[in-house]
Amino acid sequence: MGKNKEALIDAAENAMSGIELIKIRNYILETQSFALANELWWNFLTNILQIQQDNVFKMWEEARTI
Repeated sequence: MGKNKEALIDAAENAMSGIELIKIRNYILETQSFALANELWWNFLTNILQIQQDNVFKMWEEARTI
C-alpha cells in the first residue's frame, strides 16, 4: 500500500461495508499515529490486507525508524 492513506481507504472499501468500513475509514483518516493495540487496525492489517503477523511487526519496526 505504500505510504498512501487513500490506498488503505480503497482497500477497505473493496473488502468491507457498513459500520466496520466507517470505523476503519475514520481511523485511517483521523489518526496521527497508528497503534497495533487497536483491534480494528490489527484486524484490518491481518484479515483484510492479509499481512502475516510476523510481517506486521517487521513493517512496524521499519516504520518507526522513518
